[in-house]
Amino acid sequence: MNVYGVTIPGVPGIVIGRNTKVAWAFTNSAIDNADQVLVPRDSILAKRTEIIRVKNEPDQQIQFIDSPWGPIVEEKSGTSIALQWTALDPANLANLSLLELNEAQTTQDLLAAFGSWAGPPQNAIFATVSGDIGWTIAGVLPNREGFDGQSRSTRSLHTDWKGYVPRNRFPILLNPENGFIVSANQRSVPVTGSWSQFGHHWPNPARAKRILNLLASQREPWTPQDCLRVQTDVLSLTHLWYKDQLLSCSLKIDNSDEKIWLEPALAIISQWSGKADPLSNAYPILKYFREELFLAFLVNRHDTVGIRTRAR
Repeated sequence: MNVYGVTIPGVPGIVIGRNTKVAWAFTNSAIDNADQVLVPRDSILAKRTEIIRVKNEPDQQIQFIDSPWGPIVEEKSGTSIALQWTALDPANLANLSLLELNEAQTTQDLLAAFGSWAGPPQNAIFATVSGDIGWTIAGVLPNREGFDGQSRSTRSLHTDWKGYVPRNRFPILLNPENGFIVSANQRSVPVTGSWSQFGHHWPNPARAKRILNLLASQREPWTPQDCLRVQTDVLSLTHLWYKDQLLSCSLKIDNSDEKIWLEPALAIISQWSGKADPLSNAYPILKYFREELFLAFLVNRHDTVGIRTRAR
């Protein structure tokens, strides 16, 4: 087997890489594959002990309580909350081998390998020497019935996981007309109907848009240097948008203390190229502006504990 790429400590095989016939990579899919279950009081619970072996120190013993849906992770107001997670299914733990993926020779081999992978759901992007390019979602996804998993819930005959979503219901994109595929953790499926099961909390798509623009603007054959240019590009479309919004505001500065720093700050911002490089003076100002604007819109100014980090 002739395969090159990136590994994960403790997992034999190449996670992201290539062999002589195919190449593949992953980005985060933002798929929710875990639920918090409100455990009924009459549920059967079992205690177990996990032993953690520590080098040059005594073993540590940790007590767990298991429910029919998974381990108890929280007790709140007398109610036990269990974690139901695809990674805790023993059947899935048997499907973490990367051998099938590393030995893939064709598009169908890759799709089969992505379909049997039981690790965290990921966007899977691939290319083959025969000329195919494609995208799908690798991993297993709970087939929720009677609920959407976005809040804690109890389980019943009509509200539960009914196995896993069949692979023939997973989206696949193969050889699009534009000749390339962009994946930068952004939303890749519609948000309505049954597609909502493939995620509902995606990161900002600005990086994907920037990559799309760079790929679409390249007319000459791609070289390794061109690929490096995309990988190291630091233009922030998000903060360019905030720059435009800030500079378009009609600011009335009556306070002389504010005028001393605000006017130079606006001058710095007006000259900013959009690059979030280490020497940029404007980028940290705009980053702070975006954070404060978020807080001003969505939360009480006197109650921002735990909210501030979400704006970054």
